[in-house]
Amino acid sequence: MAGNPSNHVYYWTRSGDDSFRENNTYLRLNGLSRNESGTYICTAVNSYSTGGEGKDSKTLTVDVQCKEILNPPVVSPLPNVKRVEGEHVSIWCNVTSGNPSYTTIYWTKSGDSGFRQSGSTLRFNYISKSQSGTYSCVAENNYNNGEKGANQQSFFLDVLYGPVLTHGQTLRVSEGQSARMSTSITSNPASNVSWFRDNLLVSSQQSVNGTTSYTITRAECTDTGSFQVVASSPRLTTGGSYVELYVGSNRYLNGQISLLSYPQPTASLTLPSGAPNTLVTVRSVTAATNSFTITLTKSNLQSDDFGTYVLSVANQYGRRTISVNIIPISKPFHATKVLVTCGHGQALVTWQSSYFGYRRQYSLVQYSTDNVKFINGSEITTEYTKEEILQTSVHNLQDSTHYFFRVFTMNTHGFSTSIPINCSTAATQESSSTSVVVGSVLGSLLFLAIGAMVFISYKYISGFLDFFIKSYDALQREKTFADNHSYEPYDFSDQGVLQKTSRAPKKNVLKSLFHKTPKDIKKMEGSISEALDGADVKESLSPEMNLTETKGGERLYVNTNDLAIPNTKIKPIVFPKPKKGQT
Repeated sequence: MAGNPSNHVYYWTRSGDDSFRENNTYLRLNGLSRNESGTYICTAVNSYSTGGEGKDSKTLTVDVQCKEILNPPVVSPLPNVKRVEGEHVSIWCNVTSGNPSYTTIYWTKSGDSGFRQSGSTLRFNYISKSQSGTYSCVAENNYNNGEKGANQQSFFLDVLYGPVLTHGQTLRVSEGQSARMSTSITSNPASNVSWFRDNLLVSSQQSVNGTTSYTITRAECTDTGSFQVVASSPRLTTGGSYVELYVGSNRYLNGQISLLSYPQPTASLTLPSGAPNTLVTVRSVTAATNSFTITLTKSNLQSDDFGTYVLSVANQYGRRTISVNIIPISKPFHATKVLVTCGHGQALVTWQSSYFGYRRQYSLVQYSTDNVKFINGSEITTEYTKEEILQTSVHNLQDSTHYFFRVFTMNTHGFSTSIPINCSTAATQESSSTSVVVGSVLGSLLFLAIGAMVFISYKYISGFLDFFIKSYDALQREKTFADNHSYEPYDFSDQGVLQKTSRAPKKNVLKSLFHKTPKDIKKMEGSISEALDGADVKESLSPEMNLTETKGGERLYVNTNDLAIPNTKIKPIVFPKPKKGQT
């Protein structure tokens, strides 16, 4: 840029960003990104010898175009998992989307090409030992260029199960010979084995997973009898101290808990409240000599039936407790104790939460005018406390309208609705200013009517005076009539009510005419005019009067100028002079 004088100051600014300023002849943007897009202004300034300055600016638009970066999704590491056979297993895979963000997630099993399960959660309703193995969570997205991005993480699912023994054997030996009894045991983890004869322990072994044996070096005839082998997995005790039983949408409980015990144990169940069980049926079934299955059954479970129970098992050698958590995997129960209060344009709704634990649920209020088509009318409320009383409002309703309200409750398994409750919104309140305006208008009309009557009375009196001046004799005959037409003034209050003012002293000018000669009548004209003009007649309704009403501090209207009558006074009546020649 050239100028005179030639010494210039250059600087850059950015439109919409007051904090940006760079003093230089060129613009430098480091680490260019989309955030640097915008309009930049280069300004040159020079100073004149006279004290002024010259300035000129040019703009530059910067549009940063970034190349799309394609990347695969990211799968978080998965820990190894141990579960007891027969349990419900859910393994969740946490995936961070890549670019493009649409991601396909599925599971595979190492060594089993036919296994594939879609979704971010790997599920087994009742896990078995054959389902042990290495599983992988795979996440994929498809690039726009036809290629595919993929990422995966693996974990080992270790299914723990109790000892499984082969069938027993019958062994015959001669007295004095060696007798070796054996059986095969498989378990995960390895089992501790005990040999009993007539309920007396004769041998024990640790961590056996295979063949176990017991040998009598020199058999005698008294050794004839039955021997029992008891194998127990020490890890089962720890793994089985807490059991989760899941109940589906049919609300039917049929849970099974495996136990190792010898001899057979007894079992009892305690309710979550601590009270003895009278609701859930408990049965013990023998699966093997030292293996038993405890079955818990109940139909039509309600919200109060879910929770943590305590299962107590015992035999002559000891007692053990197992926490049994009964968990629903179904849609929520509907809300109860729904109450609706309607007002002007809105309704207040309260209800008791049907939350029964384990799965967070959400509720909102819906409304309808025909009890068929419902509309969402409130914010979503999160429910996570049992039997909590909740409250919300529905706004923007029509006044004087009949509505139906219901609570819509949902969780990850479905939704339910409460029984509709109906009520009507309140009627629209009419402002009382209408009656005030009408009253003021009627008051104004009444004032006009009274004013017209006063004016007619004056004209009427004037006519009589004219008549009396024409005929002195006629004036004498009408004396009584004139006495009855003395003037009594009236005025209006600020409320538009006609009020009688204090009576003016009756200075009856007409009566004095009967004692005057016709020559004196002319002299009385001025006195009559003054008397009438001096009567106590107030001014008509004027704009200065306060017609504004208030109700509860709220002004109802203030346009009283439109209602007021122009400020006028009644002019005094001037009586006509008698014509010449009239008496």
